[in-house]
Amino acid sequence: MGFLGCYLYYLLFFAALKIGTAQEVFILNYLWPIMLVVFASIILKEGINIRRILGILLGFAGVATIIFGGNAIHRSPVFNLKADLLVIFAACCYGLFSALGKKLKYDKLVATFHYYLFACIFAILTLPFLTELRKLSMPELFGVIWIGAMTNGIATFLWFKALESGEVVRAASLVFLTPFVSLIYISVFLHEPITVASLVGLVLIVSGAIIADESVKGKSPKANQ
Repeated sequence: MGFLGCYLYYLLFFAALKIGTAQEVFILNYLWPIMLVVFASIILKEGINIRRILGILLGFAGVATIIFGGNAIHRSPVFNLKADLLVIFAACCYGLFSALGKKLKYDKLVATFHYYLFACIFAILTLPFLTELRKLSMPELFGVIWIGAMTNGIATFLWFKALESGEVVRAASLVFLTPFVSLIYISVFLHEPITVASLVGLVLIVSGAIIADESVKGKSPKANQ
């Protein structure tokens, strides 16, 4: 679990950010709720229905829109196919990580600690082969601490608690605000032009994820748990 969701996922995600634009990476990363539905159907035996299939197809349509709308015939040089493939693989990893995390019945705080502990070990072992350490400035150090503590560790723990409580569907509407807000930050702070392909792909991916989650709203609380 530590290798899959806390090492490999972030390795692929940050590698994609390094070579691709922030908008394509952040939007394609939101394929992971779609992949969670796919893996939940396989691993958690939650079943599949027409609405979930429609949500999955919309999600993949959004991915295709971003990739081919931005890359076809090199019409838009801001898109990078290699970055797209890296972040899609990362999203698959996190979808599988989330499905397995819901299935495992460990204490979520203890589990999160062990996931990141082993991720740290994997990072240390592979560091000499992938990159090198350098001295960080104070702003960089603050950024690393913020990402490690808040957006990684605490967020992972809270996400698995949400999955455990069966309130994922209710939380999803707030989760899917993230990529829209991200586009605003990307435009303001990174000065990246927001493309039509990004906006259309974002709407398709988020719509697909919401539709897939909506498909379980009709179940009883007991069934959800």
